[in-house]
Amino acid sequence: TLNITVRGQRSISASSSPLIVVDGIPFNGSIAEINTGDVGSIEVLKDGSATAIYGARGSNGVILITTKKGTVGKARVAYAGSTGTSELVQLPRVMNATEFIDFKCARLRTTPTQTCAELFTQTENENIAAGIATPWMELGTRTGRQTQHDLSVSVCNEDTRYVLGGSLLDVEGVAKNDRFVRSTFRANIDQKIRPWLTAGTATQFARTDRGGISVVVGLNPIGHGINEFVLGRSHGNVGLRVRLAGAKECQCKRSLQKRGFHKRKIR
Repeated sequence: TLNITVRGQRSISASSSPLIVVDGIPFNGSIAEINTGDVGSIEVLKDGSATAIYGARGSNGVILITTKKGTVGKARVAYAGSTGTSELVQLPRVMNATEFIDFKCARLRTTPTQTCAELFTQTENENIAAGIATPWMELGTRTGRQTQHDLSVSVCNEDTRYVLGGSLLDVEGVAKNDRFVRSTFRANIDQKIRPWLTAGTATQFARTDRGGISVVVGLNPIGHGINEFVLGRSHGNVGLRVRLAGAKECQCKRSLQKRGFHKRKIR
């Protein structure tokens, strides 16, 4: 999530986020839901004027956003698109199977006579005997990609002004199953009814999807890779589905059950 502070951290527990005002109307959503292509100008109020105008709601500062209204002239259709990729610059250094076995054995051993086999679960001992070493960081990462499409239509004359715009942003992170999708639509319409009367609307629709959380960090390197598992609580509540493409199918192991992973067969 995006966190913005204008006047610094002013409270230990309360929010220090500024008030966002779009076209004169307080905006209760996240600033990430606003398409940058719709923004005409941005102003920041951080002194006493913010409190004087907006009261206590402006005590953390105010961000004033004015969207594009269009100019008088011919009808215009504009499109902008972009695409790109992202790569991991520094892959975190994690223990391999051998290092994990030595570390866990040394950490759990309480007497010199204890053997490592006594300290590991039956599943772990079976996997060690089979020489299993699962590179979770390699299985759970990929080349990320990002695409964005913006389309707007504006028609403006002396009596009527309207600007319609839509945007689609699709981001796949470097961690498998990490994805962010945002779609927005904005309609700014102003109609002059009389020389002294103008009616209009500034409407925005936004939908964001942050589905997918990678859980490859912290997994047991002497465990099997699995095609699909479900992240839930230890008592079995199902939470988030995670896919690791190209991993090996296996039975649910006790080492995964302790962490709250429960295998589900997908038809």
